[in-house]
Amino acid sequence: MCGISGAIAFEGSGEVYLKQVELANASLHLRGPDGGAVFQKGATALGHRRLSIIDTSCAGDQPMTTTDGRYTIVFNGEIFNYRQLLESYLPEFKQVLRSHSDTEIFLLLYSKLGNKTFELLEGFFAAGIYDAEKERLMLVRDRYGKKPLLVYQDEEKVFFASEMKALFKAGIPKELAWDILPLYLQLNYVPQPHSLVKGV
Repeated sequence: MCGISGAIAFEGSGEVYLKQVELANASLHLRGPDGGAVFQKGATALGHRRLSIIDTSCAGDQPMTTTDGRYTIVFNGEIFNYRQLLESYLPEFKQVLRSHSDTEIFLLLYSKLGNKTFELLEGFFAAGIYDAEKERLMLVRDRYGKKPLLVYQDEEKVFFASEMKALFKAGIPKELAWDILPLYLQLNYVPQPHSLVKGV
């Protein structure tokens, strides 16, 4: 199952929220009991809780960073065609792979092809990819939204996580989205991209 979380602070007091990613990450323990870690660089922090399925060695641990240090990924999901992608697009990496995980193929593919990567992936996923050179965080999710990705943003920061409780642990306000409540009462569910929590 796995769980991801993270934050990027824009400036000023928003940087204090980066420390909250450790709390958010710890709250996702049940999603990933096989390990957890937090990556931080500058104004960005990424957390991951791991449930080992494809590669059970520590080589598949996340957050995972390219050898040149530019890209770091936290990923929840499964890429079904990762072996085919390796053969077709990354043959030069076959002898130097650190793991047998779909995460590493996802990361290497993104480092080589950029946004074209997402057209090639078959599977279900939610991910955060940090580009240290551009100081940019990209959040992506499969087209069907199989894997949860909740995002909160205000003027100081962006927080993301696999579950609402992780956002609350990170300190986002527990404010009801009153404008969404009628939708929930009418439909008996909350349609995407809304939630019952203001700002998420």
